[in-house]
Amino acid sequence: MLYLEKELKIQILRKQITSSLKDSLTILKGDKLLIRTSTNLNSDHRFIELLNPWNQIIFCRWIKLDHISEFTIDFPDKLISGNYVLKYSSENNSKYWIFKHQGRFKENKWYIAYGLTIDALDELEVRLAIPRSFHPYTVVEHLEVIGDKRLIVDTDSYWLSYDLSEYSKRTKRVVLGYKAWIKQNYLLYHPESLVLDLDHKNYTKFNQYLSSELGIESNDTFVAKLTEDFVGGSIISLIYQISHRIHQHLKYFIQKGEFGAKYAVLNRQGDCTEYAALFVALCRHQKIPARLVAGFKKTSTNNKTQWIRHAWAEFFHNQQWIPIDILEGFVIGNFPDVVPLFRGNWIGEPYKQELKILLKDPSSDLDLSKVFLEVKFNIFEQKNEKIPIIPINDLKSQSFANSLYFNIQKDSTYYKLNLEMKINAYPSIYSLLLFIQEQEETSISILHPKIIIHSSIISLDHSNTTYDLKLDIPQIVTHKYLFGAYLCTDRGEIIAYNQINPFPLKI
Repeated sequence: MLYLEKELKIQILRKQITSSLKDSLTILKGDKLLIRTSTNLNSDHRFIELLNPWNQIIFCRWIKLDHISEFTIDFPDKLISGNYVLKYSSENNSKYWIFKHQGRFKENKWYIAYGLTIDALDELEVRLAIPRSFHPYTVVEHLEVIGDKRLIVDTDSYWLSYDLSEYSKRTKRVVLGYKAWIKQNYLLYHPESLVLDLDHKNYTKFNQYLSSELGIESNDTFVAKLTEDFVGGSIISLIYQISHRIHQHLKYFIQKGEFGAKYAVLNRQGDCTEYAALFVALCRHQKIPARLVAGFKKTSTNNKTQWIRHAWAEFFHNQQWIPIDILEGFVIGNFPDVVPLFRGNWIGEPYKQELKILLKDPSSDLDLSKVFLEVKFNIFEQKNEKIPIIPINDLKSQSFANSLYFNIQKDSTYYKLNLEMKINAYPSIYSLLLFIQEQEETSISILHPKIIIHSSIISLDHSNTTYDLKLDIPQIVTHKYLFGAYLCTDRGEIIAYNQINPFPLKI
């Protein structure tokens, strides 16, 4: 337990005491901080905030020292390796405590088998969302489809469409589905990389992601009221304000259905769908394009691992869609233990997020509730490294490999980056992402996140382009790091990629 001028007490709450735990300030998954404040003769306000290893705020709260108070801070389920900083400050001074975490992700490649059994009725069409590559986060390495189908591509997702009349004469029930081999990049954003942005209120081409709709009631009076005291600024500033307000207003409870933003505000509760829907609604109210994402998430309970359906969100910034899971403590980026399937709004639909059962003739009197339907899925760590050629190939980047070349020089206070691009691409606006990734010498297979340290928009109007910028490397970087760059479109297509491995950054 730690003390500060006898007005603050801090204690780590842990379900199980680990005998090998030598450092009292080492945190484990599931840990909480218990904060107790005592009375003070001089009534004053203090500010408490918790920062993750990449300086992202995951908790903040004002406290008043004219009465005794007690509250807990939950560490996120997905702890990033490194130092978590608890900051306790007033107008005149600040105090810090550092809590260390040594955990690592070990897998980022998954094999998914998805199947459904349904009555083969002439009146029905089945649409099934399938994983798609969305760089730099998700790469579909191989996909095998079960059954006769056609591919439908909409703005956000890929769908397999099955006309069940093709099966009705051969069988009473039909089995449909797919198998996919997927790689998820562990990629997080340093807050400073999201400061620069366009005037986000001029995103007129994104009206689809700015409008109010069922479950994402961005124009509702009760929803809009949550943003009344927001302070304007950059997108990242608004994103943090939205995230904190959601956690202040809602409590997590598993729901029997999927109800969305307005329901969450009025009932002050929800599960992942309500948290994500409210985030999207508040973003849209602030004129930030945002959308829902549905898929699967790996969880562990009582040492038992399972995959469950999960919902999170994406917001648009600097010509790119950026994932954020509000339930993970405001960490912006992509974790390796999720599999996205569908982008869009499923709230109010009668079936699962990734599945649509449609009547080919809307006037048909067929009762869909009486149609037999059984859905099964399994996800495993990918063991087979020999992946065949992708049948549905949206990796348009393959012909542009190694088209980025860069030179980095250390100046007195910053790094200077010269980037040369030799790209055979259409004249357009692209998103440039620069990242670093820790390289650790160890015999254990571990996975470190790629940390985006810079994002900007580049306009390409010819094949050979040079780009110079001053690069501020985060002060936390002290070891050997891989340095790399992505050049992407807003549809998740990577047209260029390169990296230096390893790159010694000495701050």
